[in-house]
Amino acid sequence: GSFFVGYLLTQLAGGAIADSRGGRMVLLTGLAVWSLCTLSTPFAALSGHSAVLLSVRFGLGLGEGVAFPAVHSLIANYVPPNRQSTAVSIVTSASYLGVGLAFAISPILISSSGWESCFYFFGGASLLWIPLWLTLPFPTASGLGMEAVAATEDADPNGSPAVRSAGDIARYLAAPEVWAIILAQYCGSFGLYGLLNWLPRYYYEGFGVELSALGNYTTLPYILQGALGVGAGVVADQLIKRRVRVLHVRKALQTVGMISPAVCLVWASHLSSAEAGSLLVAVGLGLNALTVAGVSASQLDIAPENAGTIFAAGNSAATIAGIVSVPLVGFLLEKTHSWPLVFGVTAGHYVVGAIAFLLLAGDQPLHGR
Repeated sequence: GSFFVGYLLTQLAGGAIADSRGGRMVLLTGLAVWSLCTLSTPFAALSGHSAVLLSVRFGLGLGEGVAFPAVHSLIANYVPPNRQSTAVSIVTSASYLGVGLAFAISPILISSSGWESCFYFFGGASLLWIPLWLTLPFPTASGLGMEAVAATEDADPNGSPAVRSAGDIARYLAAPEVWAIILAQYCGSFGLYGLLNWLPRYYYEGFGVELSALGNYTTLPYILQGALGVGAGVVADQLIKRRVRVLHVRKALQTVGMISPAVCLVWASHLSSAEAGSLLVAVGLGLNALTVAGVSASQLDIAPENAGTIFAAGNSAATIAGIVSVPLVGFLLEKTHSWPLVFGVTAGHYVVGAIAFLLLAGDQPLHGR
C-alpha cells in the first residue's frame, strides 16, 4: 500500500513539472530515487522495523511515479509527430519486457544468491543508466539542440502554454477527450492488474500447476505484450502517414486491444487444459498491448504541450484500478471460488473501457477551445 500511495502522489506533479520545465531531469531524479530505494529494500526488511520498510516502499513509489509522465512529456517535445506512436510503443513495450525478464531472472538470482540479490541486481543495473542518460544528446525533430528547446519547451508551436496551476489542470480534466483516456486506462488496468496478480493461483487451483513451473505460464503474456506493442506503434504511424485519420487509428487499435482480452478471458474460463488456458490468456493480454498506440498515445494528439500531465491523470486512474482490482478479485474468489466469475468481471471492464474510448476520444487540440 505504501508504494501505491507514493506512486499516486507524484504522478500529476511529475507530469506538470516535466511539461513546464522539461522531462529530462524529472526522469533522472525519479530513477535515482527508485534505484536507491530498491537497493535499500533488503536493509530495510532486515532492520526489523516495519516503518523503515514502509518508508522505503513509499520512496520507491515516489520515484517511479514521475517516470512515465516525464517520458511522455519528452516524447511530445523531442519526437516528430509521425513517429510518436512508435516511440510510445517502444517505451511501453520495454516495460513489459522488463517485467518478463525480471520474472525469468529472479528465480535464478534467488536460488544462487538469496532473495536480497534481486534488489541489489536490479537497483544497481538501474543506476548504471544514469551516466548514459546524462551524456545523451537531445536533438529535436527540427535539429535544434537542448538549449533551443528549453527556450520553447513551455509552449507548443501554436502558442498554447503548458499547465501552470491546479485550475489549468482542472480545466483539462473536464474535457471528454481526457475522460476517454482516464476511463480507458482505469478499465484496462483493472483487467491487467487484477488478472496478472492472480494468474499463479488460477494455474494452481484450476490446473494443478506447481509453483516451480509457474514461470512457464506467467512469462509469455509479457513477451507477447512487448512484441505486439512495438508492432502496434509502427503500424499506427504507417497508417497515419498514409492519411488515415488519427482518431480512427486510435479507436481501432484501442477497441481491438480491449475486446480481444475480454473474449479470450471468457473463453479461457471454460477450458480444462492448462496449456490451452494459458495460451488464450497470453494471447488476450498480448493483444491488449495494441492499446499502447491507442489510449497511451492519445494525449499527444489532444494536448502535446501537456502530454505528461494528461498521461499522469490516466495513469493515476490506472493505479487506482490496480489498488481496487487485486483485493476485489481476492474477495470474489474467497466468496464464490469461481474463476468464470472473476474472468467475467475482468472482461466486463475491458468492454466498458472500449465503449468509453469509442464515445469520448478525440484527436483535435484542446487548447483551441
